[in-house]
Formats: sequence, C-alpha cells, structure tokens
Amino acid sequence: MIERKFTIRKKIKAVKKNVFERKSKYLSKYLVYSIILFTVFSSVTVFAQDAGLLKEVEAIKADDNYLYGEAKGETLEEAYDYALRFLVSQISLVVKSEFNVLTEHIMDKDGATTNEKVESVVNTYSQATLNNLQQIVLSQEPNAHVFRYIRKDEIAKIFESRKEKVLSYIELAEKAEKKLKISDALQYYYWGLMLASSLPYGENMKYYDKTSGKDFLMSIWLKDKINEILSDIEIELQSAQKKETYFIQNLKITYHKQPVSNFTFSYFDGRNWIDYNCAKDGRAAIDLRTLNDNFNVKAEYQFKSEAKKMDFELNSVMDAIGVLPFPKSKIEVPKQEEAVEVAEVKQGEVLINKVEDILPCADNNKST
Repeated sequence: MIERKFTIRKKIKAVKKNVFERKSKYLSKYLVYSIILFTVFSSVTVFAQDAGLLKEVEAIKADDNYLYGEAKGETLEEAYDYALRFLVSQISLVVKSEFNVLTEHIMDKDGATTNEKVESVVNTYSQATLNNLQQIVLSQEPNAHVFRYIRKDEIAKIFESRKEKVLSYIELAEKAEKKLKISDALQYYYWGLMLASSLPYGENMKYYDKTSGKDFLMSIWLKDKINEILSDIEIELQSAQKKETYFIQNLKITYHKQPVSNFTFSYFDGRNWIDYNCAKDGRAAIDLRTLNDNFNVKAEYQFKSEAKKMDFELNSVMDAIGVLPFPKSKIEVPKQEEAVEVAEVKQGEVLINKVEDILPCADNNKST
C-alpha cells in the first residue's frame, strides 16, 4: 500500500515537471519570437523613416527652386560645417555676376579668381545670418550625414540685415561729422562702404542724401563722403619745444575751419611711422627727431582693430575684401612762412611732450 502511494506521488511529480518544462520551453520560444518580431518591426520603422527622409532629400535636389549642401563627418558639427561650406559655394555661383562693386575693388590683386573672392565674401554671412537655412540629419554620429538647403527666392533676404547695418553706420557717421568727431565719421563711413561692397547688388543700391535731397548710388556716395572729409581737414604747425634728442611739435587741426573734436593719425618722426596719435579740441602734439619743411600725416580711416573687437561680421568682410585705398588720407602740412618758434626745455620743466597728454587713445596698442 505504501509503495503504491509512493509510486502515484512520483508519477504526479513527473507530470508536473513535464508540464513545467513544456511551459518554460513555450515561454522561451515566445520570448525569442517576441524579440525577433520587435527587432524586425523596429528595423522596418527606422528604415521607413530613413527612406522618407531620403525621398524628401532627393525631391529637393531635383527641384530647381532650391540650393543645397550635403556632407558627412565623424561628428555632427563637422558634417554641419562641410555642408554649409558646400551650400555657400552654390550661393556664390548664383550671386557672382551681381558683385560688380566687389570685383571692381579686388580684381585679382592677390592672384585669386573672381569666384574665389566672391565665395570668400559670401562666407562672411554666418549661420546666424542665414536664419532661413533648413537642414535634415540623415544619420547620427559617428557617421554623421547632414543635408542643408535654402530656397533660391530666400537668398535676397540673407543680405537685408547687412544692408540695414550699412544704413546704421551711415547714420552714426553723419552724427559724428556734425559733432566734428572726424575719426568716428571716417570710421563709420568706411565701415559702411566695406559692408556695402559685400552686397551682391551694392552697385545699384541707392541712398537718399538729406542734405541735397537727392538719391545717390550708395557706394559712390560713401567714397565721395570719405574723400570730402579728408580734403577738408587742415593741419597747421604751431610752436615747438626742443628737448634733449627730439622736438615736440604742436599742431592745430581743423575741419571746415573748426577745431576737430577728435582725429586719429600717423606720422613719420624721421625714422619710423608712429601710429595712432590722437587730437582733441583741435590740438595735437608729436615728437620729431628734426623739424622739417616738408611734413605729412596719414589720417586713420580703417580702424581694423576696432572692427575686430566690435563686429565679427564686419571684420570678416574686411579680411575678405582687403584695404580700399584713399590717397587723400595723406595730408600735407604746409610750410610756415615764418620760422616755427622753438622753445628750449630746461631740465625739470614740465611741458606737453606726448600726444597722450592731450587725448589718450582708446587703445595705445592698436594696429591697422
């Protein structure tokens, strides 16, 4: 009897074990099938998304209303940059023929082709300026793939903000000129000219002159204004003081016969060119090794170091275009009919002996 009960229990235990094994096997197969199905469906979903994006990209490429740039890189940043460069080259080709003012200023003077010059200027339009630029990320890092594009009819809009900046610089220059701040006026007129030269339609851009009540071509008007200011600056020799090894020459500087509020210039001291000397209230003092009959100064108008500090976009344009020369910036100081009075400086006597004693320049380490 006891053996029979033991046998029955053993059989029940075996049945339970068999059922458990079958269930475990079934569950394992179910789990495997579930994972496979999930992977397949996930792959299909990703593939469908990629296929949709690729289809969109191909449609944009085939549409003549768009310009685009496409690139790959190890990082998204690298792919973004390469794609933007390619897009900029496409924009350059479209607007090249409209850069008449630009090519007039920089025609192959450094051996670069017109295409290269135009592209270098278009490159000055940063990604922030290209705010109507769109992009599609086709794949993530480490094999990043980026597609960037813009409608052709949107290209003109990327130049509008720069045109507004040109007008702002002109407004600042006009205010400075009225206040006889000649350095500021030359600086802002020149900066406006540089930015106007970087516009594809700069040659045809008009400016309304409130003084004359007439419209002028902006690039011509800006060059005329700079030359007009340079022509109306007068510099006269005043008294001089003799020190141990040099002379302190006092100057009177006027604009339209009125003392300038500020004026920045360089001069030749007999050995070197001394840059960034400043005048205030029509007065300046310079150090000379000898007193010469023939004397010239060069008016500063570029203010490149200030542009680098204040306006990255402008600085990029100045690097791309180079210096626009103004021969009238070299101002001749006429010979005095009477000999300049020279006072001997005694030991320990304090006199104005440097231009910094009249008006410290904003940055004595500036360089053009």
